[in-house]
Amino acid sequence: MLKKEGYYADVDDSSKTLQKKIRENQLAQYNYILVVGKDEIENKSVNIRTRDNVVHGTKTIPEFLAELARVTAEFQ
Repeated sequence: MLKKEGYYADVDDSSKTLQKKIRENQLAQYNYILVVGKDEIENKSVNIRTRDNVVHGTKTIPEFLAELARVTAEFQ
C-alpha cells in the first residue's frame, strides 16, 4: 500500500531477531520503521517507530498514510 501511494518502502523478512532488524534499520537511517507482527496483521495496522528509537504506537494503515501525507505537506 505504501508503494501504491508513491512512498519508498523495503521489507526485511530475514531470520534475524526483531531487535536486530530494528537496530540495523535505525543505523540505515530509515525515517520510519514499521513493525508488523501477528496482532498487527489481524488488525490491519502497523507499529510505528522512528530512527531515533521513538515508538509512536500502533495505527491503522490509512491513519499512517494520512500522517505521512501531513508530514510531507509540512516539509514542502
